[in-house]
Amino acid sequence: MKIFAACFLALVFVVTTPAIAQPRPQTRQPKTEIRSGMVKEIKHRGRARTLVVTCDGEDYSFPITPRVNVEVKLTGGDHTAIQKGAYLEGNGTFTNNRLFLETASVRLLPPNAKTPDSKVVKPEMFEPGQSLNSQHISGQIIARGTSQEYPEYEEAILRPAPNIPSIMFKKDITVDIITSDLDEAKPDQAVELEVIPGRNDKLTLVRATIEGGEYTPPAEGDVEKK
Repeated sequence: MKIFAACFLALVFVVTTPAIAQPRPQTRQPKTEIRSGMVKEIKHRGRARTLVVTCDGEDYSFPITPRVNVEVKLTGGDHTAIQKGAYLEGNGTFTNNRLFLETASVRLLPPNAKTPDSKVVKPEMFEPGQSLNSQHISGQIIARGTSQEYPEYEEAILRPAPNIPSIMFKKDITVDIITSDLDEAKPDQAVELEVIPGRNDKLTLVRATIEGGEYTPPAEGDVEKK
């Protein structure tokens, strides 16, 4: 009987003891490389686009899919691009419940694209000499005008969200214009590629940043989204 009881208890222990969950193997992120080149051609086939780049003396063709992040930086932007309806991104210093911009970009969103929510974040790492009150902000502008409290500044109001301050900037600020429209890219423009290298020098494109041409401001009222 003692042997039977011992076997019974051992069986109960085995049956009732929960299995220990085994840790899932971590998925390794593929390593990427940064390469520089020149735009050779933009191929069109219906709505599809293929970016042809000359890099290290070789030509590479990259089909542009939703997984590829394309940015074309246009020159010639100024404070007039910071207007109602535009999507603003910038870095500045937070003081007196306002964010005073030091750098600014206006991102041209694709037609019918959903406008991202406004947000403000602090840098993950601060550079030497950088203010601890530095913040990065982004959001759609719903109003702009000359500040009543700081007449030497323009003031922009972003779409409401938690902790979003008023945006202050001077009219001499330089504004980068960024678009994902590959049709704004032209041959012989510089391009920076983030790629995943494969066998036989095959490259998978992750990101392409193209130094584009001159920015042409839209007609008044075209930027604003209703």
